[in-house]
Amino acid sequence: MNSRILAIVMLAAVSAQAAPTVTYTLVLDSEGPGTFQITADVSQGDNAGLAAYGMDVVGFSTMTNLGPMVDGLAGPTYTPWKNGFSMAMIRSAANFSPLGGSQDTITEGAVMVYGFGQTAGDLTPPGGWSPGPAYTEVQPIYGASLVLASGTYPIGAAPSWGQSAVGNVFAQVGSKHLLGHDHGVLVERLIFPEQDPIPDPIPDPDPDPIPVPIPGATPTVTYTLLLDSGGPGTFHITAAVSQGDNAGLAAYELGVVGFSTMSNLGPMADGFSGPSYIPWKRGFTKLRSAANASPLAGTQDTITEGAEMVYRLGQTAGDITPPGGWSPSPPHTEVQPIYGAPLVLASGTYPLGDPPAFSQAETAVFDQVGSKDILGVAHVIIMDIIPEPATLSLLTLCGLALIQRRRK
Repeated sequence: MNSRILAIVMLAAVSAQAAPTVTYTLVLDSEGPGTFQITADVSQGDNAGLAAYGMDVVGFSTMTNLGPMVDGLAGPTYTPWKNGFSMAMIRSAANFSPLGGSQDTITEGAVMVYGFGQTAGDLTPPGGWSPGPAYTEVQPIYGASLVLASGTYPIGAAPSWGQSAVGNVFAQVGSKHLLGHDHGVLVERLIFPEQDPIPDPIPDPDPDPIPVPIPGATPTVTYTLLLDSGGPGTFHITAAVSQGDNAGLAAYELGVVGFSTMSNLGPMADGFSGPSYIPWKRGFTKLRSAANASPLAGTQDTITEGAEMVYRLGQTAGDITPPGGWSPSPPHTEVQPIYGAPLVLASGTYPLGDPPAFSQAETAVFDQVGSKDILGVAHVIIMDIIPEPATLSLLTLCGLALIQRRRK
């Protein structure tokens, strides 16, 4: 299974209460014989709209990612204006499956667009684009039933859904907190005019599921070096961890060569929580490599008595900020406290024409949720280079599920 989508969480669960639902529809012959569109509709009243999407599509000839996004400078003051599914490392290129995209929940100051898949809207700057500099926009004016892709297929051999689909929604307006599989989000896939839902490939009645171990399965961690993810001469490093045979990333150590700068983005938070000043320490807080140092490294604190583990890193999106906020006066430290799946571990720059590469990789995962026991991973996949499509000035999640991509 090839899946890409950074923030993203695999679908769905049935609970006694109403659950957020994302419905993807493959509309055949939408613009005439041999054409199709993919739309997303998100339930109302239990979430604040689509934050990230990812889905396998098979049997197409061409496919264009139409997830709304804009990126440029606005008005006479040349104000940066970047909205929509613009996260470089998640957005899939033309003619690639999985189709994927994510809003940028990581970058400080990034503006979220709420209500995708629920209401129509317009992402263009109110005062128009600034004169001169180039800008990028994809479907800036969009409908309530959100068009995510259009394409063509051989007549007589219609496209269909592949093995997997993911959908993350915002918990509420004004928040970057995402809801996904772990929070009971349901994902349906339809084909029109064939209207029977394609069932969730991972049915699970538990709204907060813990993967059931797969007998004989080998935990696998896939590290990917994504080139030009934030523009020419930039890169990101992501980690995706297999499901069902472990409880997520516990430690990482990656040799990286050929970079100019590199920031360690392994999620961590350290400080005091709320008005009671409760110590709050989560994530990769130990043996953490400094900026511009290789090997890139970090580990969770499995030694200190009472230390809290963060499970399923590299498998699901999450948030390690204190529920009640940080205490008002002591300083706190946080790095990427809101994270996606796959997990972004680093960003950096490199000399144009001389890209960086991995030199070695060591990793460990948790045996199971609730345990500090760790497993050394025998199966580590390193994907040295995934070049990005210059036509979008973006990468393309992970998602959203975005470590491996395949050409249709």
